[in-house]
Amino acid sequence: MSGGRPSAGWSLRRRIGLWLAAAVTAFWLAAATVAGLVLRREIDEVFDSALQEVAQRVLPLAYSELLSREEGGATQHMAPIGPHREYIAYVVRDKEGRELLQSSGADLMNIPGGLAPGYHATDRLRTYTEAAVRGTIFVTTAEDLRHREAAVRRAVAALIWPLVALVPIALLGVWLTIRLSMKPVIVFRRAIEARGRGNLAPVAAAGLPDELAPVAASVNALMELARRARNGAQLHGQQRP
Repeated sequence: MSGGRPSAGWSLRRRIGLWLAAAVTAFWLAAATVAGLVLRREIDEVFDSALQEVAQRVLPLAYSELLSREEGGATQHMAPIGPHREYIAYVVRDKEGRELLQSSGADLMNIPGGLAPGYHATDRLRTYTEAAVRGTIFVTTAEDLRHREAAVRRAVAALIWPLVALVPIALLGVWLTIRLSMKPVIVFRRAIEARGRGNLAPVAAAGLPDELAPVAASVNALMELARRARNGAQLHGQQRP
């Protein structure tokens, strides 16, 4: 047998490592995508619920404002309680579309009127409208979609960045596992490479996986046949006159 090393190429260890790395990365991307979509849906439900809750809380104030309006009261603008950033604004209108009550940030959002009860979306706002008092009062709450998008981005980043940190660790674990698993195979290969014409001793097959154990047995059987043939040839040469 020749003791030369085989030409460089795609080793089994490298192939398994690349395939497992690609599989881990693909599964991570799929899991991150699904998690992002689920998270986006959950966040939309939470914010939509907040829009509806604000509208229902404003309704008693709207009814009081309608009574005062009938007595000649003017439109009220609810001032904020201390400095804060208003993410959900609201406006209360009567059936003619006149404004009865609105929050401090309603003017900045420019909440559209004439909306049917329920959820609606424009290119910049998500709104919820609820009617009361037999369709004489309409409460519309609104949220800037940029705020919702920013919340989704922060939540997705908080979810994905730990996974991003885990991917290199997983790939390192894959590499170490393959290296340790393939060590007996590499030792077996080197033992075969070390065999030459004068060395026909059996190759140690300890620790080999079940798939390669028959290969080791076949190699050792060939070694035994070669050794017997060599011994027979030597004995025949000694017996010749």
